[in-house]
Amino acid sequence: MTKATEIIMQVSKGDLTVGQANAALKKQNAGFVLDPGKVTLTDEERAGAVVSDDPAKVTGWGLVSGMYGTFKIHVEKGKFPYNTALGSGNSNFYIGGRVYAVEGDHIEVLK
Repeated sequence: MTKATEIIMQVSKGDLTVGQANAALKKQNAGFVLDPGKVTLTDEERAGAVVSDDPAKVTGWGLVSGMYGTFKIHVEKGKFPYNTALGSGNSNFYIGGRVYAVEGDHIEVLK
């Protein structure tokens, strides 16, 4: 797991603010920062996150990070409300301090 992945996981869990995460990403020379307007999760959204080893049980607001940047999105029982057109190992979904692989309209166990 990369340091950038760990930083975004901490944002999804509420352990880091977006500002703190951006400072850490810059320090790691990650080559990107998070847009506060697209990734801010409220305390209620974080508290409502349901995580599991079974992606089909994951529900709540989290962050997708991939080739189009990082943005906030809701997942219900492992499914997104639309096909994100992301996948093939290049995008992750962060929720409640966990990370899953994105495959189009759903999440899978990160390999």
